[in-house]
Order: sequence, then structure tokens, then C-alpha cells
Amino acid sequence: MGPTKYTGVFGDSELRHLLRRVLYSFTREDIETFAGKSLDEALDILISEHEWPPPPVNNYDIQVTDPDVPKGETWVTKPIP
Repeated sequence: MGPTKYTGVFGDSELRHLLRRVLYSFTREDIETFAGKSLDEALDILISEHEWPPPPVNNYDIQVTDPDVPKGETWVTKPIP
């Protein structure tokens, strides 16, 4: 049996609970952004409106680096041998 869709009230306490579960932290501005929105609207924003950070690169200033990835390049798109 799969999960069931939440159909209860989606007020301030439910919004705060959702934001605590999906964000590392949230601000008053986040609360204001989602205030008055339905659960479906809030979820649509949370999963679709974001900018992806650039992929990590091998640019650490430490003695140990990845010998297969040149400094300054990402290993995310590197083909697996």
C-alpha cells in the first residue's frame, strides 16, 4: 500500500513543519513566500523553482586531490571507465 495524499488543513504550523522537513533552515521571508498557498502550490514551488549550484570541482587547496580529475574541473560529468 502506497502513501496517501494529505488532505487536512494546511496552515502556518503545517507550513513550518513542511519547511523544516525540506529545507536546511527557513526565514521569515520563506514563510511570507508560502503564506496563503495551498499544499500543492507550496510543493510545486519547492520542487520546481530553484537554481542548481554549479557542480563541485577539484580545486581544494590541500595536498590530496583526485589524480583522475584535473584541478578546476568537475568529476560529476566525467565518464566512468
